Amino acid sequence: PGNTISSNIPRKNTGTDSDDSRMDVVIAPTAGVSYFITPDFCFGGEFQVGYLIFGQWDDDDDVSESLFATKTVVFLRYYLN
Repeated sequence: PGNTISSNIPRKNTGTDSDDSRMDVVIAPTAGVSYFITPDFCFGGEFQVGYLIFGQWDDDDDVSESLFATKTVVFLRYYLN
């Protein structure tokens, strides 16, 4: 088990000299498994349940949104020694 925490600050070009910005935040607990076929090669998967918080633009009145999202990943890995 693990988690992912990240943030993003997108910019909105308003056509003026100043750009507006906002901060988006993602919190996503993650669980996964790996099966090693050999000491150097494995396959596995991960599953995330994320909570995304979209901030408000600088020029907006107290408007922000949030949502839950899921993500699955299947992978093959080869480890170099």
